[in-house]
Amino acid sequence: MRKAEALATVSLPECADSIESHPWLDNVFALATYQVDQQEVDRELGNREHDEDEEAHAASSSSSPPYTRKGLLRLYQGALKGDASVDCVTMYEEQTAAILDTKWSLASLPSSSPAKGLLGVADASGHVSLHSLQQDSADSSSRLPLLAKLPFNDHKALCLSLDWSDRIAHYPPSAAADTHLQDASLVVSQSDGSLAWLPSVAAAVQADQAMLKRVMETKFPREAVQEDEQDESDDEEDCRGEGEGASSKPLMDWPQKPIGLETWHAHDHEAWIAAFDTYSDGRIIWSGGDDLAMKGWDVRLPISRRQRAPIFTNRREFQGGVTTMQSHWAREGLWAVGSYDSKLRLFEARLPARPIATLELPGGIWRLKWHPKDSSLLLAGCMHGGFAVIRVPWLASSADGDEVDKSSLEILSTFEGHESLAYGCDWERGSSGTVREWATGTGIRSTVATEASLVYSCSFYDKRLCSWLA
Repeated sequence: MRKAEALATVSLPECADSIESHPWLDNVFALATYQVDQQEVDRELGNREHDEDEEAHAASSSSSPPYTRKGLLRLYQGALKGDASVDCVTMYEEQTAAILDTKWSLASLPSSSPAKGLLGVADASGHVSLHSLQQDSADSSSRLPLLAKLPFNDHKALCLSLDWSDRIAHYPPSAAADTHLQDASLVVSQSDGSLAWLPSVAAAVQADQAMLKRVMETKFPREAVQEDEQDESDDEEDCRGEGEGASSKPLMDWPQKPIGLETWHAHDHEAWIAAFDTYSDGRIIWSGGDDLAMKGWDVRLPISRRQRAPIFTNRREFQGGVTTMQSHWAREGLWAVGSYDSKLRLFEARLPARPIATLELPGGIWRLKWHPKDSSLLLAGCMHGGFAVIRVPWLASSADGDEVDKSSLEILSTFEGHESLAYGCDWERGSSGTVREWATGTGIRSTVATEASLVYSCSFYDKRLCSWLA
């Protein structure tokens, strides 16, 4: 097992918990933060003195006031230099509500200009905001203007995670640039234990934009601004956060739920995670919660009074809340699942009652990410135990079937460059993601024959962004 060293370390202004690498653009990734406003917490609780544990409780509790949570959305450009270091340059920054999860989609949704991907952002105010990635070819600048802000509940439950139904279209990354889907579904897990499924994000965005247009026409009648059409255009850009010096917030948060949204009770405590089966065309969802349960859902089954029957429930396997899961992009039916009990488990969809492989990882598992090219590698954010890269040997071979030993898992490398909760992590998914590794022997750096993958990671209380070779 190898210990990786940091190629870049960046101090952040707020506690960081999410990193998502763009599916195909080289060295472009989004970072999100979740910051408790301690002054507001103190005021709410009568200026009582807090230690770090109390602050952590305030950050994770679904009952703490929403105004105590703020966030920051950043877009970064990384660059691997000749001396094996990495530069991480901020290209765009926006203040938001506290963010708990982010995911990229490639769906071609309605937008004022062509976008190179869509970033979904789940926040602590009960909204999912959609940001379209815009790039200026003239100066190579990039930004993430707000396309829509969709309310997923009306009682201030936190949106804890989200997933897109088009994730399998991202692979292989070299072909993703030619993939232009017209629509995608979205699933969101929430702090009240519910799941929310939006079957058509395009329809929801179109309705949101139509509502915005009606409000704009009411507030700014066309006859009042006919003498200056450019001002009208600027006002609309400012409203959506696209103009210079514009607010990042829409004109208003619509009280109406997004068109087609279905919400049902899924878990008895926080629903930490929900994810699509990448081979189900957006029909099959798995979820995990703080009730120590993992469940499966078929959205084709009817829903009545916020109730939908699961297609399976696994309550026996876990000794801690189920926090993360991801369906494999190359092996149909294979799932990686992590939980607070510090165990990584691999499940096959045909038999979700027991795992086919289990591996103990230190510190509790928060995020899992399959490698975008090497189907045998898995990246894990292990909270108190740093980050780890795991190899699944049988996925590296062409053999398959029940006769293959699928029980063995091994830790290839670890990264301990963070000093607090290791949360967000992702592989570099562009063409530059696999690079020649640098080895340090007697103080002289020299290239070696092996290749390694670039990883971005972030941590919470020490407010740190790092890049390293897995």
